[in-house]
Amino acid sequence: MKFYKKFFAIIAFCLFTSSSIFANTDIKEDLEYLKPKEKHKIGIGGGFIYKPTYKGSSSIRTVWFPMITYRYNDPENDYFKSFNLMGPFASLNVYDSKLLSFDIIGQYDFGRQKGDDNSLETLQDIDPHFNIGFDAAYKLPYDLSIDFGYETGVSDPGKEVALKYALTHTKYLWVNFSQPLINKASFSMNYANSDFMDEWFSTPSTTKYSRYKAKSGFYSNKISNMTIIPSGETLSFFVNIEYERLRGNAASSPLVKDQGSKHQYLFMFSLVFELWNF
Repeated sequence: MKFYKKFFAIIAFCLFTSSSIFANTDIKEDLEYLKPKEKHKIGIGGGFIYKPTYKGSSSIRTVWFPMITYRYNDPENDYFKSFNLMGPFASLNVYDSKLLSFDIIGQYDFGRQKGDDNSLETLQDIDPHFNIGFDAAYKLPYDLSIDFGYETGVSDPGKEVALKYALTHTKYLWVNFSQPLINKASFSMNYANSDFMDEWFSTPSTTKYSRYKAKSGFYSNKISNMTIIPSGETLSFFVNIEYERLRGNAASSPLVKDQGSKHQYLFMFSLVFELWNF
């Protein structure tokens, strides 16, 4: 508990001081000279995700996927500046200024099936599905931002809800190609409502598990780093690394405590060839 008090105290201090810093300092525009002639880019590629078999699992599975990418970027606009579709992820930037940004996000969730692991034989399947939500950011000095994220299922919006509170560092670095290297590192605390927790972490009374009802609350801390690396005029790599530690009701679930692990790792790698730009 002391850790979270310190974390929120740091955030409060940054919010208090950043307003005066922005008022008295000329902020360098990282994207001021990133004005490509072509705003639209279409590519093809593929990659893999090395991820836990299910939330709280101690086993890992590798998912291979092909993908079509579409990127729109207009750094001169504050509204609808960019759109990105890359594999199972999509994001639309609705507003972006020196101080605030707001993005609509979507992603594909692979769900959980009995055949994934022997420990799931007595549990209900969670069908693969799409999630949608938003990410709002308050920008701080030194390329930092405080982010708030909201995510829910597309098929039944508002029922299962996950929230993210994060401190993020985003950096754009020029290389000798037509696109920048982008690195985004983040530390987040994640909260979920009772429907989300019940689906992923509750267990019925069976030969394998005791009855357990997961309640709403902060269920994990996560550290992640995402990098987009250009390698020539038409080739780029996407690398995402995550470590998540389950806590609270999630860590106490028999599915995690008896069969799985509080420590969750994810690695995603893909490459994209640009086919057209206009």
